[in-house]
Amino acid sequence: MCGWVLYLTSVNVVHRNNEKNVPLDSKKSVHNDELVHSNRQRRYTKRQQVKELAKKKYDENGSAITILDLQVGFKINKVQAQRQIKHLHTEKFLYTVDDLKKQGIVFNGKKRERPQKYYLTEMKARIIEDNKNNVQNDTTGINPIDNQKIQNLHDWLRQVSQVMLYVHKLQIRTCVSKECYDDLKDIMPAPINGAKTYDQRIGQVQHTPNVKYVISPNGTIMIYISCSNNPFRLQCEEDITAIMVYLGRVEDRLRLLFADTRDEIVQPVNKWILKACDVNKDIEIDGLAQLTLLDIQIPLFEKALRAYVKPIGDRVFYRVELGITPNKPVEEALEKLRTKVVIDQDAFRL
Repeated sequence: MCGWVLYLTSVNVVHRNNEKNVPLDSKKSVHNDELVHSNRQRRYTKRQQVKELAKKKYDENGSAITILDLQVGFKINKVQAQRQIKHLHTEKFLYTVDDLKKQGIVFNGKKRERPQKYYLTEMKARIIEDNKNNVQNDTTGINPIDNQKIQNLHDWLRQVSQVMLYVHKLQIRTCVSKECYDDLKDIMPAPINGAKTYDQRIGQVQHTPNVKYVISPNGTIMIYISCSNNPFRLQCEEDITAIMVYLGRVEDRLRLLFADTRDEIVQPVNKWILKACDVNKDIEIDGLAQLTLLDIQIPLFEKALRAYVKPIGDRVFYRVELGITPNKPVEEALEKLRTKVVIDQDAFRL
């Protein structure tokens, strides 16, 4: 009896060992975690890292990135770099000169190369603008872009009346007493006119300061608000209220400069005078229009009418703007601009 027990036990052990060594069925799906090399995970580079790399390389020497840049910069192999850059190109995060060619845009000296070069789509407007004087000529020596400029100009200007009005490049005057100028001992005066300049960043978290205060020795203060890339909308009464709220912040910074805790030094914003500004309408355009549209400037007595291509971030616009000198209190001037200024195609018919 003991012999039989021993024999059965041995058979069971052999049977269990055989079960452990059964090969995997080649047709059976196995989860990655069950594979021997599952601890080796794919490495994916974040878009932000690629964006910074592409921007840095273009800023430094006007070049595009290739798979070699991804391999060296992010320590990945060739296959990984190819897979990632192809994915970003498919997602239109990156583009090539072939993509521009399909849009009818061909630049001298820029052609398909090996390894393929990729540019940041976000920078397309800037890159086209940097190369707009390098458009390839046809075999007759005539720039094909020139043949389209006049017609394209008329086509785009027809849309001007359909877009909203904006205002930017505000130049505002206010004043304080001469003694207040003398109190600004920490600010060095300009060598020629003695004006003291105070720069601030208001309403934006990065980039260069967008508000400049210029304080003259006689107490006159000129305030320059540069907001060309982010103009104020001027379509309804609420827009004027929003601008006045922003100017309230500009007033607060001026009070801090003069330590005006009792509101006795700085005039309130409703007494400020809008000396000059530009009102504009922006029409979003494509890369080909960016090359074909003409820059125009027409003097109109005390005004200046201009039209030009304006890249803003990863987008590009055809901006039509009118330079105006209201010389009136800010709120009154803005309301008049909102209701009286007309910018349309007829403005270019002289």
